[in-house]
Amino acid sequence: MMSADPNKGYSIIPQIETGEMKVDLVRLGPKATKIGITPQTGALFVVIKKSELQLSSEGSRSKRLHGSGVIWLEAGTHRLLANPRTSPSSYFQLSFKNSEADPKL
Repeated sequence: MMSADPNKGYSIIPQIETGEMKVDLVRLGPKATKIGITPQTGALFVVIKKSELQLSSEGSRSKRLHGSGVIWLEAGTHRLLANPRTSPSSYFQLSFKNSEADPKL
């Protein structure tokens, strides 16, 4: 099943799911900005070749990742995603099911 928000310019395409993890391909349209994400489990983002991803959060500098760039987001961490390119960008999101956010947060 694919989910998308055409108003914000992204789509999420499930790739594989096991008992421990889930892998999604996320595609961001050109100049997609301010897409809010809060992973419910720890997630590893891997930017695909010829793509770019910009992540920001309140109170910290934004981080720009290029093809084969990797970043880990703890469960419950809120970030804003953007595609700074004028062409589409993609990344894999590997979500680890045993690293759920603390419900007390």
